[in-house]
Amino acid sequence: MPLLLLAERCGLPGASLALWLYGIAAGATVGLGLALSEGWRRALSFWRLVGTMILHYHMVKWWGWQQAVEAATLEVRYEELHMRFAPRVLGLILELRGFYVKLGQVLHPLSCSPSATAP
Repeated sequence: MPLLLLAERCGLPGASLALWLYGIAAGATVGLGLALSEGWRRALSFWRLVGTMILHYHMVKWWGWQQAVEAATLEVRYEELHMRFAPRVLGLILELRGFYVKLGQVLHPLSCSPSATAP
């Protein structure tokens, strides 16, 4: 269960349950999407990955705030997440093309990780 590793590593209470519920909801949504139109399938595949990424970034941010973690430690965690998700998200965006490429261009400056957008 790769989703649970971050929660267990950070020691967030209830995070395992939240990730399980998110996974179940994502699975049900994907299952429903397979029966629907091609557009829904594309959107579901995009948001399943991006939603997981956003959840992980917010969990690290909350963990840092809750545990009063130093900024340098948070940057290391953000960089780990960036290295984990950036290639996967980029690959999916390039595979889906069109609207998703434009969405990636618009969302890029809003990155959760400050180091990911630094020059």
